[in-house]
Amino acid sequence: MDLEAGQDVKLIFRNALHHYNRILENLKNEKELDLNDPGIQEAIQNSIDKNTKMIKKLGSNEWFITLDENRNFLCDCLRGYISYLEIAKTAIATKLQEKLSLPVIDLTQVDDELELSKRMLKNSCEDHNS
Repeated sequence: MDLEAGQDVKLIFRNALHHYNRILENLKNEKELDLNDPGIQEAIQNSIDKNTKMIKKLGSNEWFITLDENRNFLCDCLRGYISYLEIAKTAIATKLQEKLSLPVIDLTQVDDELELSKRMLKNSCEDHNS
């Protein structure tokens, strides 16, 4: 794998883990659900801590070991991240259209992230299992 491809893999999986951590933080602080049980809070925090350690390991020189040891989990996180980006992009366009037919903002960076994420999913997850 060339250096640039390796950097892309690390970036995308780290982004997916950061996204998952944001969801877990929101869940931990969710007011509508009663998740104040210490066991639930601890389980959520343990997941956040595990993800944070994995993010750090993906930034190291031996990131590929972390990827191999956690491939299924990372691929699940990546699928969730891709879904989030697609839903967010659609929601933004819909919201702007509902508000007096305002022009859609430039989401080229999101499109690029989506394209790269889908390529990583194919190359690191789907093709890897074949």
